Amino acid sequence: MIAFNLRRKDLAVIAIASLCLYTMLTALSSEVERSDGDPLLVGRNLMVFDDWFTSSPSKQRSTTRVLPVDTTVPFGPYDMQSALATASPYKSTWGVAVYCPKENEFIALAHRNHNWREGGKEQPRSIMYLFNVFENFVYLLRHTFPTRFRLNGLEFAVPFASGVYPGVQDMDCVRNFPDTPCAETGTPVLQFGSVFRKPMFPDQIAMPNPDQISCFTHWIQSNRTEVCTMFRSISVGGEQVFPEDAGLDYDALTPQLVWRGYDGSYLKEIYTKLQKGRFLEGKNIAHAARMIRRRYDRLLPRWKGVVHTFESIVEARGKSLPLVDIRISSWYKNGQYIQAGTSEEYQDWIDSGFPAIGKEKTPQEMATFKYHIDLGGYGGTDWVGTLRKLAYPGLLLHHVTPTKDWLHDYMQEWVHYIPVDEELTNLREQLAWAEANPVEAKAIALAGTELARRFSTPEGFAIIFEETFEAPVTMMMDAYQPLAEPLSWREYVTNLTGDDILPISQCNGNHMENRCQPRFSRNRPSMRFENRTVLMHRFGDLLYDDLGWE
Repeated sequence: MIAFNLRRKDLAVIAIASLCLYTMLTALSSEVERSDGDPLLVGRNLMVFDDWFTSSPSKQRSTTRVLPVDTTVPFGPYDMQSALATASPYKSTWGVAVYCPKENEFIALAHRNHNWREGGKEQPRSIMYLFNVFENFVYLLRHTFPTRFRLNGLEFAVPFASGVYPGVQDMDCVRNFPDTPCAETGTPVLQFGSVFRKPMFPDQIAMPNPDQISCFTHWIQSNRTEVCTMFRSISVGGEQVFPEDAGLDYDALTPQLVWRGYDGSYLKEIYTKLQKGRFLEGKNIAHAARMIRRRYDRLLPRWKGVVHTFESIVEARGKSLPLVDIRISSWYKNGQYIQAGTSEEYQDWIDSGFPAIGKEKTPQEMATFKYHIDLGGYGGTDWVGTLRKLAYPGLLLHHVTPTKDWLHDYMQEWVHYIPVDEELTNLREQLAWAEANPVEAKAIALAGTELARRFSTPEGFAIIFEETFEAPVTMMMDAYQPLAEPLSWREYVTNLTGDDILPISQCNGNHMENRCQPRFSRNRPSMRFENRTVLMHRFGDLLYDDLGWE
């Protein structure tokens, strides 16, 4: 309690600072309007923001330059053998990207014995992620480091992985860490997707997730001048809704925590017994409420949120606006998102009147509410929602789960967001604090918005690109030890692994328009798959039957 009170005291200082900042930003905005909208507005504002906190007595400032990795300590040397050895902790969606200097080409290697044919409906999507990451990654390598990747240059091998979270084999160590240690290889792996929050696999480096890596590619394609739509404001053709886009100040927002999203699984290989809410046929709303509350500990987080919604409605008793409004608005079936409100899957919930299902809301509609939460999905995080909800004029309550994304390294609790635990047990307490401390809550909301705003500018995205991509890749290039001639790396891999490690894709990385193609050499050397979905569904069989060295 003492620590919590001290934190609130610090927040009071930050609140005053943020309100002062708001006044300064308004003045700067007027100055920029007189200069025809100088595009460096946000950069200037944030320099003022940083300068103020540097001189602030509290010394508690927004984390705006947090490196995903420590660039002051270079990686230890590694080679092809140690790169291939990083396959051992994984069971799927792992590979090694190899640059072949004689051919001036990139090749993706994968392990034949990983679970390419297992995993049901999610596996084709994970394979698609891996291919998509490889295509974007080698393009970025080629164009970010043009003097390094050239004909007859130096060989390079870099382990990488993808998926919603690391596809590791040993889930017991994940559940029981640190009592049960996890395997460490000592060689870094670029993990394009969520990583575990605890250092159970310290060699994994959080990289842009498969939905966001195209933004890094877009940055290079635009000659480092344009930020992609995912990060930009809707006022300039983007997707983010900032306060000026919503036309609302924090104090004018509707005082509710609102969430809408899809009904999917959550870290299902870690929490094998968590379930969706189940409606028993013929039961009424009172019975449904008793049963779902009794099963709270076994519910997925999004359904835990539904429980909080019902209890909030009961507490309001129609006399005030319920503080919590978390409802399922869609679900995923056969590769498509389906509206829950028109689906037979949820008809019993709808007929009963229990507040589990809600209508989808647009980002502009969501921006009118004061409180938001980024409830974790399949991989434990919300790839798109966290950034979007930071940008809103309202306050983000961040769902802290066992996994995190690269973006989270830039976010600081009680500065950019209010933390909510994994089980949502403190959700109502945190909301009550925000309601009782509107000045401090507004300051946190403002800091979160300014962080998202910084990412939306060329100046800010340049920092992201440097810290999230260039820095770790540069260290890996410096650490890699090429094989000595005359043994080629192909011969080396074959001698070391036999047929366990095989090529799965090849491309030169020159243009994104010329997509990488799977390598077939045994039965179908000229086969090309224009339909990527067909490829992903058949990939397991093709890996076992057709892929191999030329």
